[in-house]
Amino acid sequence: FWNEIKDKGFIVRLKELPRDLQDKINNAPVKHYFPWRAVWNAHSITTPCRLVVDPRMSGLNEVLAKGENTLQSLLALNLNFRGWKQVGTFDISKMYNQLFLHQDHYQFQLILFVDEMDPQGEPEVWVLVRAMYGVTCTGNQAETAIRRAAKHFEEKYPLGAHAILTQTYVDDGLPTQDTRELLQETMDQIKIILALIGFLIKVSTLVFDKELSEKASQDGESIGVCGMRWFPKTDEYSLGKGEINFNPSIR
Repeated sequence: FWNEIKDKGFIVRLKELPRDLQDKINNAPVKHYFPWRAVWNAHSITTPCRLVVDPRMSGLNEVLAKGENTLQSLLALNLNFRGWKQVGTFDISKMYNQLFLHQDHYQFQLILFVDEMDPQGEPEVWVLVRAMYGVTCTGNQAETAIRRAAKHFEEKYPLGAHAILTQTYVDDGLPTQDTRELLQETMDQIKIILALIGFLIKVSTLVFDKELSEKASQDGESIGVCGMRWFPKTDEYSLGKGEINFNPSIR
């Protein structure tokens, strides 16, 4: 995961930034370093392990505005998903990381890391130049970005805009339509709208697809949808079964 975000330019060494920007960061009266850890998610196909910063430990989240909870209702999304003849899903790739951070805030986006995890290596200062998981305001900022794009392009791409505004939960979408043609057109419009603001669809699936992408399904048969399991080939639904673990989380 580290190599991926480094290669994509989401994080850069402080010493590799332009000299004037380095000086601005180094001379800032207040600098913030993110505590970070690796988080494992056995249910994630494409990113089973990712680096997550934890600004709760440093107190940064305590002074950031989180905003209101504007997530769609999971119950409403599930009911809507089962009420249409043609349904599909999509997953936005690295949604939070698509948000660029202003250079004036770089001094608060520092992280210490030993490249390649070499035990003999010296820690280096890196700068997160994109938004990262764990920061309290990032979720609402990312959702606001795609919703503003949907409103902006609503007249030109009405089907895609409607799906983004009303049928999306964080980075997962559940577009629905009455016909296969309309569903495909909806999915195409979603991809266009998101691409216009720099967001990409990692994977999409339509009902009755015979082959499921390895990025969408671990077993080749089902996909996780709002806490449930969906079997696109037969359009059947079941409870999402997972590991039962009553142990408290330890950070």
